[in-house]
Amino acid sequence: MIPILSPKEIKRVEKKYLIKSNNKSILQHRAARGISQLIIEKNPSAVFIFFGPGMNGRDGLIAGKLIQKEIGSENVQFVSCIEKNSSNKNLIFSKNENINVKEFDKKLLTKEIKENKDNIIILDAIIGISSRGNLKPELSLKIKFLNSLCKKNDKVTIFSLDIPTGFDPESGLKDKNTFISDEIIILGSQLKKSILNPETFKKINYVDIGFKRSELKKQNFNFEALTPNIIEEKFPKRPETLYKNKFGSHLIIGGSNKYPGAALLCSKSSNMSGTGHTAVLTEGSIAKKIIEKSPEITLFTSSFSEEKYFKRFSSISLGVGLSQDEKSKEIINSFLNYINNTKNRHNIVIDADALNILSEIKYWWEKLPSTTILTPHLGEFNKIYKFKDYEDIFKKILNFTKKTNMCLLLKGPSTFIANGKEMVINTSPNGGMSKPGMGDVLTGLIGGIASYPKMKIKDAAIIATYIHSNSGKLSRDCKGSTSMTASDVISFIPQVFKSIEI
Repeated sequence: MIPILSPKEIKRVEKKYLIKSNNKSILQHRAARGISQLIIEKNPSAVFIFFGPGMNGRDGLIAGKLIQKEIGSENVQFVSCIEKNSSNKNLIFSKNENINVKEFDKKLLTKEIKENKDNIIILDAIIGISSRGNLKPELSLKIKFLNSLCKKNDKVTIFSLDIPTGFDPESGLKDKNTFISDEIIILGSQLKKSILNPETFKKINYVDIGFKRSELKKQNFNFEALTPNIIEEKFPKRPETLYKNKFGSHLIIGGSNKYPGAALLCSKSSNMSGTGHTAVLTEGSIAKKIIEKSPEITLFTSSFSEEKYFKRFSSISLGVGLSQDEKSKEIINSFLNYINNTKNRHNIVIDADALNILSEIKYWWEKLPSTTILTPHLGEFNKIYKFKDYEDIFKKILNFTKKTNMCLLLKGPSTFIANGKEMVINTSPNGGMSKPGMGDVLTGLIGGIASYPKMKIKDAAIIATYIHSNSGKLSRDCKGSTSMTASDVISFIPQVFKSIEI
């Protein structure tokens, strides 16, 4: 598990873990192994490890020794960024471990990096999560030099451990010369402030150093990063001998002449989610287009008063492609009346204009069951909860889910999935996904997965977010951020599902 914590909470968790262990350096060595594995996988020709005062970068030093064993000691350099009058504990450690440390020499670094024309990796292990405020002038100038040097060389990749040097883990502010990292390696725990700075933490690699979810829950730490390990735990294996009716049915209620493509995108992604059956309740002209494009989808024509016909649907998604006209408001009110009086049980996904319409209804949350998830973006969340303070987002989300007794998926550069106590956060921003229809694709995935037998709505949202995010990454790699579309993302969904089935 990768918990998301403040700097003080991280220290508390690590201290408690080490008290239980007889090995005081166990976390450090696990981190070093994870770092070395990630770096070695990149097949570097040379690695430069920059470390700082005190014990800042100690795990980087240990990782460097492991990397040396794979690529040769001559190809790994350890460079001290320790300023005058600062702690030299790392220098003493390096001497004891027979690590050859070099002083920070601009001319020598320029020569060595420019002459090496292959894959160079710089490991930023200078400052850790204990840092506060701006960098000291001497160190700030060193980072400025390194940023300038590396910017001119497309063969250099910069990895920062936990945070880029210059990033203040307490305030989330950055020094004017903060290291411009290509990738961040998160060691065991992720900082809350990193979630609020997606531009600085664009590409994250996670190293799990052994924190257990059960132990962290005892300490009331219930925020965690979305990692493949979570999906391995939650994604159900598909039996080979069952027929389609045993995999649930998903009903999509949406679509309008204003947004004719939304229901189609939603139904196509639902149909790829593994659900046994996807049906659409929409306007006739849109229904015809959906069947032409996706013949596996069926149409649902019953009214909400015919309760028995809704019983077959284990999940219902409401809102994709609706407008805010009187007809859409009538649909929402009819649905609320149905769901408030039925004995049928459904996992429910509410998205798009359905949220905007709900925001105008007093105590709307009292009309919906706890098996409901809302999937707003920040603007829609502001409407339904008068959300203003983005800095206090963790508290706002939990307060909302406690108040409504429902789940929430808040869309943005980072995606937050929460119920009243727990939160999973996907920290994989993708500028290519800020396009029309992406939310419709996500709703189709959530609703489709939520139709599985015994599937909890929050778990469906977590799995769907992972599938959606990674399909987006594949689409970006293939088409580029500028030109990729929601339809492109759908085309990569099968590849991601296949990867987690193995």
